[in-house]
Amino acid sequence: MGLAAPGVNIYSTIPGSKYEAYNGTSMATPYVAGLVGLMKSLKPSLTTKEAYRILRDTGKNTRNTKETGKLIQPGAAVNALIGGREGGRERGSEPSGRSTAEKNVTYLDCFARMGYI
Repeated sequence: MGLAAPGVNIYSTIPGSKYEAYNGTSMATPYVAGLVGLMKSLKPSLTTKEAYRILRDTGKNTRNTKETGKLIQPGAAVNALIGGREGGRERGSEPSGRSTAEKNVTYLDCFARMGYI
């Protein structure tokens, strides 16, 4: 079973510094890729299997879950990832500039402002 992501009425940039809403897998795929990229930035050692498990376990059922898989939930996925870390930081990682907690609040705030959580 796969995963589902928003793919209807997704705003995309078009020539002339404008935006237009599009539908389809071409709109849903970057949504998933961006979330996995964010997750990897928080935990560089994250494997494909771990990422899939988190997205599946935190996803929501839809009317067609059997056909589409669970709908990914970015906030829940990031929270699940952060919750599996010691002291908010991956074991063996080096701190940089802002604290991990400050970075996580920024990421979650960004998702909230976009209406994803």
